Amino acid sequence: MEWTLVVGYLAAIIGAFYVLPQTVHVIRVGSSAGLSPLTWQLQVGASTGWTVHGFLTGQPNVWACNIVVLCCAAIILIVICRDRKLSWNVWVLSVLVAGALVTVDSVFGAVAYGMLIIVPMTVSMMIQFQALWVAPDFRGYSWFYNAFAGFTQILWLIYAFGNHEQAIQIGASATFILQMLCLGLYMVKRAGVQLPGLPATSPPCPPAERQMGHGLAPWGPL
Repeated sequence: MEWTLVVGYLAAIIGAFYVLPQTVHVIRVGSSAGLSPLTWQLQVGASTGWTVHGFLTGQPNVWACNIVVLCCAAIILIVICRDRKLSWNVWVLSVLVAGALVTVDSVFGAVAYGMLIIVPMTVSMMIQFQALWVAPDFRGYSWFYNAFAGFTQILWLIYAFGNHEQAIQIGASATFILQMLCLGLYMVKRAGVQLPGLPATSPPCPPAERQMGHGLAPWGPL
């Protein structure tokens, strides 16, 4: 259906840039507080997998946007490494994840790839959720990125179901649900609501910072 292709390219354009606010935000504040290194290790690997999937299936909208996401995720991981003085060995996991995804996609096809991509996606998002849960300082989180990412996943789902793209159907559905869980937790902490087991949150940001939409960010497959 032609209209779903239009939606697919719209999702690609948005998807190519929705990670930029998080990237700029982390660089600007000079802090990786509230961000999970493992989340971004897996994001680099997953973005590589989606890029190759786009090439293998002849979908320019998929590979083009994921190249941009891959570059941004790599920048964020570099910032995290420098901020926390982590070893460059953190890149090994990204390479292993990318290799596994590309191999499964090439050998077993889109459905197997879609099922496999859920694993790093779920692990990374749950770790991000846990990092946000326990962090009293969550300035590294961008709520705008998270909300915008959720909207982008909806566009990808429209495209995927209209064009029978099973890998994206599986991946985008899982990503959307997990992103909304993280966003909901951020909103609870931002409002200062104390739930059982939650540590005290950091003081509210000054008005100038609130206008910039400070927060923490999970990831999406696209």
